Amino acid sequence: MEPSHVLRAMDVPATAQQGAIRFSLSCETTGDEIDRVLDVLPTVIAEVQSKSPLWRDRRGDLARVAGLSG
Repeated sequence: MEPSHVLRAMDVPATAQQGAIRFSLSCETTGDEIDRVLDVLPTVIAEVQSKSPLWRDRRGDLARVAGLSG
């Protein structure tokens, strides 16, 4: 996945760009459209996380801090 050109233009750090999901809304965005995004967002987040080595590293760090692993 390529990071958003908008996030690059905003000088968002590369590590943050890799895990970012950018939304654009307008006055024409409907409540039904927002509801649809909220319905599918957990699946999208899981897919992005599964492809991110940074997330896997971070998840391991969080587990160690919580005492959940070795």
